[in-house]
Amino acid sequence: MESNGLWDQGGFLTEMRKDTEKSLVVFVNEISGKLNESELIDKKRAGVKKEGARSVALLRAAEEDKESVQNRIRV
Repeated sequence: MESNGLWDQGGFLTEMRKDTEKSLVVFVNEISGKLNESELIDKKRAGVKKEGARSVALLRAAEEDKESVQNRIRV
């Protein structure tokens, strides 16, 4: 079979296209992986903020209980 420049049998352009497709798939997977990591980080931050708010609420409730107990002792 004769080679016709870049268009040879099973040729160079076909291989280039396959390599390009593989590269694009890898690139897209990397980007989507980074987006997923970013989403997980955001969720973790939200969880930390939520836990922090919960801790503050528990501390305030404990302080209020402490004050009410101290008031009962004074009376």
